[in-house]
Amino acid sequence: MIRIRTLQRKHAFFRNLLAHSLDRWYIPREQQVGRSVYQSIIAKLMDLPAVQEGSPFPPSSFVAQEVATLHQKRVALMQSQPSLSLNSEIG
Repeated sequence: MIRIRTLQRKHAFFRNLLAHSLDRWYIPREQQVGRSVYQSIIAKLMDLPAVQEGSPFPPSSFVAQEVATLHQKRVALMQSQPSLSLNSEIG
C-alpha cells in the first residue's frame, strides 16, 4: 500500500511539473510560437495511464505516434512557407 501511494505521489508531482513547465515569463515571444504543440503533447502525456514500475515512460508507441505527427506538421509548414525550407532539408 505504501508503494502505491509513493507511486501516486511521484505521478502527481510529474503531472504538475509538466503542466507548468511551459509557463515561463522569460522565454522570448519568438520562442513561444511552438508552445501550443508542446502543451498538446504534455496534455496527452498527462492522460496516459500509470505504468508499472520499471516500464518505459512514455510508451514507445506514444513516442512513435507523436514523432510521426510532428513530422507531418513540419512537412506541412515547410510546404506552406517555402522560404523556411531554403536552409533546411525535410527528412
